[in-house]
Amino acid sequence: MYAGQEGKELEGLSDMIRYFLYKQIYPDDDLFDAPLDECPQFRGKIRTHYSARAIYYSPSELSGSGGMHSEVIRSHPSWYNGYERRDTVLVQDGPEDDRMGGILVARIIRLLSFSYNDTFYPCALVEWFIPCGEEPDPITGMWIVKAEISRGKRTREVIHLESIIRACHLIGVYRNDHIPTDFHFSFTHNSFQYFYLNKYIDYHSHESLPS
Repeated sequence: MYAGQEGKELEGLSDMIRYFLYKQIYPDDDLFDAPLDECPQFRGKIRTHYSARAIYYSPSELSGSGGMHSEVIRSHPSWYNGYERRDTVLVQDGPEDDRMGGILVARIIRLLSFSYNDTFYPCALVEWFIPCGEEPDPITGMWIVKAEISRGKRTREVIHLESIIRACHLIGVYRNDHIPTDFHFSFTHNSFQYFYLNKYIDYHSHESLPS
């Protein structure tokens, strides 16, 4: 990765970490967006990681109705010395009676970890994808999501790894457009405006995603 790409990718990270720490320290504060000058200062070391493991309850797992399933989530700038790989995940962001069961989709830009006041925080820098509409697409049965945009840029945030449920799969909504024959799948997350949240890729996804 070039130095210019690295800087652009991590632009604003220090401020996002300060907002993250405020929410971790004051989880019951009604002030959802605290002024930056009220957020903790952070000048510690940050570690970056290329993968994390998600472990979640899976009632259809072969180990039985009480079984657990695990999978690896990756965010790598050069997967096997080639294209970048930025996995997408399901994040529990609200109550289950909200649309899409209170779940949002996030694209992992960086996996991070750091310590603050002797507390260790495993985190992820993510881009948010929000649901379009209040119900799944009536034809496919899949929810349609789109990248959340603020001031002309995709919304990014630092989140705790404990809020991540599992990995997920997005499919670009093609509509009537033709996809070039040389289009590489690694461009998908940056090339489409809308995405299907694929609940048919495996039975874990089918059970995890609300109908």
